[in-house]
Amino acid sequence: MKLKKLLVFLLALVVLIGALPAFADETPYYIEVDLSSQIVTVYRTSDGSIARQMLCSSGKHDWTPTGTFVMPRIRRKSERGEWYYFSTFDTYAKYASRIVDSILFHSLPYARDDDSTLGMSGVRDFGYPASHGCIRLLVEDAKFIAQNCLAGTTVKIYKSGDRNDDLRELLFESSYTGADGMSYDEYLGIPEDPTALGRFSSGSEVEDLQHRLRALGYFADEVNGRYGSSTVTAVKQIQKELGLSQTGIATQAFRERIYSADVPAAQNVPLEEGSSGPAVRRLQTDLQTLKLYDGEIDGVYDVDVIQAVQTFQSVYGYDAEAAAQPEVQKAVSYEAANVAQTFSGNYELTVTTESVDMVEVSAKTGIRVRARPTTDSDALGRVTDGMRLYFLSASSGWSQVTSGGKTGYIKNTFLDPVQQEIVSLTYSSADGTTYSFGQTVEGCRNGEALPCETFAEVLAAQETLSEQTAEEIQYATVNTQRDDVNLNLRQSPNSESEVLEALPNGTQLRVLLKSGDWSLVTDGAQQGYLMNEYLEFWTSTDNLIAVETPTQEDPTADDEDYEDMLYAVVNCSGGKAPVYDLDSEDANQIGELPGGTRLNVLRSDDEWSLIELEGHQGYMKNDVLEFSSVSES
Repeated sequence: MKLKKLLVFLLALVVLIGALPAFADETPYYIEVDLSSQIVTVYRTSDGSIARQMLCSSGKHDWTPTGTFVMPRIRRKSERGEWYYFSTFDTYAKYASRIVDSILFHSLPYARDDDSTLGMSGVRDFGYPASHGCIRLLVEDAKFIAQNCLAGTTVKIYKSGDRNDDLRELLFESSYTGADGMSYDEYLGIPEDPTALGRFSSGSEVEDLQHRLRALGYFADEVNGRYGSSTVTAVKQIQKELGLSQTGIATQAFRERIYSADVPAAQNVPLEEGSSGPAVRRLQTDLQTLKLYDGEIDGVYDVDVIQAVQTFQSVYGYDAEAAAQPEVQKAVSYEAANVAQTFSGNYELTVTTESVDMVEVSAKTGIRVRARPTTDSDALGRVTDGMRLYFLSASSGWSQVTSGGKTGYIKNTFLDPVQQEIVSLTYSSADGTTYSFGQTVEGCRNGEALPCETFAEVLAAQETLSEQTAEEIQYATVNTQRDDVNLNLRQSPNSESEVLEALPNGTQLRVLLKSGDWSLVTDGAQQGYLMNEYLEFWTSTDNLIAVETPTQEDPTADDEDYEDMLYAVVNCSGGKAPVYDLDSEDANQIGELPGGTRLNVLRSDDEWSLIELEGHQGYMKNDVLEFSSVSES
């Protein structure tokens, strides 16, 4: 009898062990993702117990792969850091951890690397398939995986075929357990009290709230009656000042309180026509020190102050708007302090206006600025139609440009040469003391030198590049005089710019452009700048190096920016093609477009495209569209 009981016990133990996940011994956790329930479960490898369960949003259209994967080592510095940038979609997420290839665990998406820019579409779809294949999580859950589930952690992704609605409901209520103890709705800024205002609220009450927030200096966006991220952020700022829980929800009591006298005004807020008070008085005093304002120090932001601010903005390279943004106020104060410190007596102002060659962006949609002159390099950001940038150099269909202290590359296809007047201020006294600031032809506001060649001249030179013979093509050999001393290849023609690579003595390179003391060179894989004094130039065909001859690239070929320059024509054999509000034939049909209609394409995948026509957007199937590039049009 005892033997029978022992056998039964051993059999049960075997069954139990067989039911546990197959854990890896070298990592503390094992992860399972049930796509049917949209639930992630983290198990402890030590005993198979559940460490954490969390709700998620996987890929729509079965874009999330199933199978068993091992989390790899970090490929980018941004992985497992606070912010991760998705260049393909120009969005951000927090605490990304790679599962396999381009599939990651990460937070709900954000428009920028700013907590106030949480995307509402991701919020509304949370708990249901909504991503392009990644596993979206709440921030605290994504952070847990990034900080605890190491490279080598096993991740099993599967479909159970049975949705666990009870567990899903529980996780909806309790999955966000931050240190402040907020509920999920509170975390998102959605009020439970029907009399309160919060995210997704709209109407006259929200408009009144925004007017008050604006008067207090916490809200600088458009008063539109929609309770978006900027309104949530403003409410949280006041709640912090008042020592309240920072929910971002405006209860009835909160809205009454912000009209009381104990609410502090915001610091560092924009000043505009009609503003008054100590901040305006301080700005007037600083502008007077700079001899840009000779009016009364009365604390009133009037037409004379606006004119002085706009003059200063033109000197610093800011858009000449009427409002004095916080960064403008700080810049005015900084320069005024320098002038006051430089001169003890009388001093005079000289305003210098010069013309400089710049480039202007010409594109229907935002164009990515690249870290290198290749379409597969990192995207540094986007520029939009009409933006003006300082031109540095051009080669192989790309231009190196700079603005606001940042330097990168844009295809020449999207740039036009323009002339711009730039202004600098010089203060001088009778004893010869001078102080200057602003822009000059010789240098940008950030101090980087501008080459002598203009954008138009370099483009003209590029047209003859492909016609050069081997004897005409110039090369250079690195000569540092010592074999143990390398030469730094830099991103810009500036000894303070980023070092791309340290080149050994004797390295041979092709010269793309010589400008002053610097040359733009390439080894076929990347290009950058070297100082001419450490180069030996030659054009002989002897010992030619294997460098690919730069050519003018097709802007639509193998280009991640292809989506940025795409348009389409409806092709439906004389009929009309449907437009949907989502990328699904089960979604709501919001219209029909006849054959031959030309559309802007904002985003496209294998099956669907997000299109735009006269300010309206919707989704259309790719099989009713013919695609072409902007350059072809």
